[in-house]
Amino acid sequence: MTVFDLIKVYEGPMNVLNDANVNLSDVRHIELFREYLRMKKEGHKLTYIVAFLVDEYSVGQATVYRIIDKFSKPVKV
Repeated sequence: MTVFDLIKVYEGPMNVLNDANVNLSDVRHIELFREYLRMKKEGHKLTYIVAFLVDEYSVGQATVYRIIDKFSKPVKV
Protein backbone atom coordinates (compact mmCIF):
# COMPACT_ATOMS: atom_id res chain seq x y z
CA MET A 1 0.00 0.00 0.00
CA THR A 2 1.25 3.47 -0.82
CA VAL A 3 0.57 6.77 0.91
CA PHE A 4 -1.78 7.62 -1.95
CA ASP A 5 -3.73 4.38 -1.42
CA LEU A 6 -4.03 5.07 2.29
CA ILE A 7 -5.26 8.62 1.73
CA LYS A 8 -7.73 7.37 -0.88
CA VAL A 9 -9.21 4.86 1.59
CA TYR A 10 -9.65 7.49 4.33
CA GLU A 11 -10.38 10.48 2.08
CA GLY A 12 -13.82 11.22 3.55
CA PRO A 13 -12.86 11.29 7.23
CA MET A 14 -9.63 13.11 6.41
CA ASN A 15 -11.59 15.84 4.61
CA VAL A 16 -13.84 16.26 7.66
CA LEU A 17 -10.79 16.54 9.92
CA ASN A 18 -9.13 18.99 7.55
CA ASP A 19 -12.26 21.17 7.37
CA ALA A 20 -12.32 21.24 11.19
CA ASN A 21 -8.65 22.35 11.29
CA VAL A 22 -7.58 19.13 12.99
CA ASN A 23 -4.01 18.06 12.36
CA LEU A 24 -3.09 14.39 12.15
CA SER A 25 -0.48 15.05 14.82
CA ASP A 26 -3.28 15.88 17.30
CA VAL A 27 -3.74 12.12 17.72
CA ARG A 28 -0.78 12.06 20.10
CA HIS A 29 -2.75 14.18 22.60
CA ILE A 30 -5.82 11.93 22.87
CA GLU A 31 -4.68 10.27 26.11
CA LEU A 32 -3.85 13.64 27.66
CA PHE A 33 -7.36 14.90 26.90
CA ARG A 34 -8.96 11.69 28.20
CA GLU A 35 -7.06 12.21 31.44
CA TYR A 36 -8.27 15.82 31.55
CA LEU A 37 -11.91 14.72 31.10
CA ARG A 38 -11.57 12.07 33.83
CA MET A 39 -10.06 14.51 36.31
CA LYS A 40 -12.63 17.20 35.47
CA LYS A 41 -15.44 14.69 36.03
CA GLU A 42 -13.90 13.82 39.41
CA GLY A 43 -14.18 17.50 40.36
CA HIS A 44 -10.53 18.57 40.28
CA LYS A 45 -9.81 22.23 39.65
CA LEU A 46 -8.45 23.24 36.25
CA THR A 47 -5.20 24.59 37.70
CA TYR A 48 -4.47 21.26 39.41
CA ILE A 49 -5.41 19.27 36.30
CA VAL A 50 -3.10 21.34 34.10
CA ALA A 51 -0.21 21.06 36.57
CA PHE A 52 -0.69 17.29 36.74
CA LEU A 53 -0.86 16.91 32.94
CA VAL A 54 2.24 19.07 32.43
CA ASP A 55 4.18 16.75 34.71
CA GLU A 56 2.61 13.50 33.48
CA TYR A 57 2.98 14.15 29.74
CA SER A 58 6.12 16.34 29.74
CA VAL A 59 4.53 19.21 27.84
CA GLY A 60 4.31 22.91 28.59
CA GLN A 61 1.48 24.57 30.44
CA ALA A 62 0.47 26.57 27.35
CA THR A 63 0.39 23.34 25.34
CA VAL A 64 -2.04 21.73 27.79
CA TYR A 65 -4.34 24.76 27.70
CA ARG A 66 -4.15 24.80 23.89
CA ILE A 67 -5.04 21.09 23.70
CA ILE A 68 -7.96 21.50 26.10
CA ASP A 69 -9.25 24.48 24.12
CA LYS A 70 -8.84 22.81 20.73
CA PHE A 71 -10.33 19.45 21.72
CA SER A 72 -13.30 21.12 23.47
CA LYS A 73 -14.44 23.18 20.47
CA PRO A 74 -17.62 22.02 18.73
CA VAL A 75 -17.24 20.83 15.14
CA LYS A 76 -19.78 20.99 12.34
CA VAL A 77 -19.86 17.68 10.49
